[in-house]
Amino acid sequence: MAKETPALRHNGMIPYPEQKDYWLPYVYDIDDVRGKIPYNFCMNEIQAAVGIAQLRRVDHMNNLRRKLAAKLIDGLMNTKELQMPYEPEGFKHVYHLFPVLYDDPESKADVSDLIRTLHDDFSIKTVPLYPPVYWFTLYQKRGYKKGLCPVAEKMYNKLFNLPFTPAITEEQADYMIESVRAVVKKLKNR
Repeated sequence: MAKETPALRHNGMIPYPEQKDYWLPYVYDIDDVRGKIPYNFCMNEIQAAVGIAQLRRVDHMNNLRRKLAAKLIDGLMNTKELQMPYEPEGFKHVYHLFPVLYDDPESKADVSDLIRTLHDDFSIKTVPLYPPVYWFTLYQKRGYKKGLCPVAEKMYNKLFNLPFTPAITEEQADYMIESVRAVVKKLKNR
């Protein structure tokens, strides 16, 4: 039971056995617990109170995120191998995450090479977030197979998310921009 408790606490999230890279095959797996699909009922009264207080700050926090996103987009927009989030006219993006699509047909490198190089050479820890849900063990056991949504899988295999929080400083954002540019350039030679 002690081994199963962490999975019960948070949506069935468990570590992958023998995981070598922190992002491969993903940051965590999801599985059932004794045949039951786990749920997430973690919020308590104190967390609810903090959440209510945070709602008073949500516009300010979203504006900080939008400012950071604009800086990253401006700094990386001329890197043709990258595609950043965009904001269609008439909409207001709040940038909960900052996903970037890496696609360089002239290089043999893939997004895992980019993630590894950002981590190893520049100490920037980034991950591809939200793989197709049917890749998790919970769904594999129920007969779902890879290949079910090939476009989603193709996109996931090209995406990574830059660290993104309103607490990131101008200097840290500049460092990320320069580091990502340097990695894309380095991978060009593979």
